Amino acid sequence: MFASLRTRLFVTYLATAGLVLAMIALTLLAFLSRSPASRARTYEHLETTALNVQQREMDWESLSRTGKRVYLQRLEQSTNIHFVILEEDGSVVGDSRPGGFALPEDVLLQVGNLDDLVRGEYIDAHNANWLYVMMPLEDYTMVLAAPGPTLRSSLVIWGTDFLIPLGRAAGMALLLSAVFAWWVSRTVSFPLKKMASATKAIAQGESAVIDSSKGPEDIRTLAAAFNTMASDLHASQQAQRDFIANVSHDLKTPLTSIQGFAQALLDGTASDEESRKQAARVIFEESDRMNRLVEDLLELARLDAGQIEFKRDRVDLPLLLGSILEGASLRAADSGVSLVLDPPETSVIMGDGDRLAQVFTNLIDNAIKHSPGGGVVRVWSQVEGGWISVHIDDQGRGIPEEALSRIFERFYQLDKSRSSGRGVGLGLAIVKEIVTGHGGRIVAQSKPDKGSRFTVQLPIARSTDITIALR
Repeated sequence: MFASLRTRLFVTYLATAGLVLAMIALTLLAFLSRSPASRARTYEHLETTALNVQQREMDWESLSRTGKRVYLQRLEQSTNIHFVILEEDGSVVGDSRPGGFALPEDVLLQVGNLDDLVRGEYIDAHNANWLYVMMPLEDYTMVLAAPGPTLRSSLVIWGTDFLIPLGRAAGMALLLSAVFAWWVSRTVSFPLKKMASATKAIAQGESAVIDSSKGPEDIRTLAAAFNTMASDLHASQQAQRDFIANVSHDLKTPLTSIQGFAQALLDGTASDEESRKQAARVIFEESDRMNRLVEDLLELARLDAGQIEFKRDRVDLPLLLGSILEGASLRAADSGVSLVLDPPETSVIMGDGDRLAQVFTNLIDNAIKHSPGGGVVRVWSQVEGGWISVHIDDQGRGIPEEALSRIFERFYQLDKSRSSGRGVGLGLAIVKEIVTGHGGRIVAQSKPDKGSRFTVQLPIARSTDITIALR
């Protein structure tokens, strides 16, 4: 019955409203039972009844004791008031409740000395509270008494004038609360149902987007987070499909070459020495390419699984960058590219020197590869807030804006013709994993025909840093 969230919310809200109304009602009843207004209403009822009896001008002398008792009993039946007729000495000559109770001494002392109505209260032998009025009659004194206000008597007193309209108002409030509870429960549960449907659609391979502009703020935030998750999941699935397709393609191409030239060797097509050497060279180069691809894939897998340890040593950054640029100088000279190094402002960082050399070597090689003859590759740095940013600038054709968000994806190649058939699009993916493993980040910026900039941000070594291993 209460399986759905909407039903539970509705019942909870409605029960809360009912509980609040019940607490208000109990508080009100407790107030009425102790309210001075209830006492005032009781005294008013006693006085009004006393005046009505006085106006009848009864000839009490002509009535016998039994007649007085019968008359007073009829009055009590019609008014719910205890009547007592007293002589001047305080003796009882008429009582609507014979033997009901005895008036206290302090009440009896007022008999015979009254000029007008007198109010009072007393506690009887049963510890019950009574309110009374005394009024003089000709040769007699009449006492009218009624129980002090209780919850029941207060309900009787206030019922018609106050409690009935209040009960109607409470019923209307409960009805409105039910409508409000239904609306709130629907407002909360409806977006969740849409999310459940969207989740099922995504599980079935379909795309789904939830409107995050409607509903309470928390629901809108949840919907926006869901859309982000769905988008990331779609991108991840697409990347996985691309990954499988790229691996298959990059394995198939060298395998086809190896198979073709191996067949040429087997069937004698490569009959002369030069043809056999060429076939062997192609087989060697393509197998080497496959080996590098497998090694890169294994390295990425180990990086993803956290199986590669990054040393945390104090690394002299100017020395590291200078050594890398010196090793790349021959490749740069062959391409007609000049290398420029502006020494970093901070000389020491914390990290794995070999892995950081792998990062900067890859980035500098790419910068040389994509720079035109006569171009300049500049390596420089900035220090800000405990971080050092190493920039590698080239003067190549630049990277299209739509490709900037994908260049760190695995197997993504901006221009496969520039790789001379040797690159497989894993270098930048590995670079990103290594930088991330050092607690840093890598950013690419570019403008078409104005070159590109790759920035590696790493934390600066502090005096308290020690040499440890990072996983």
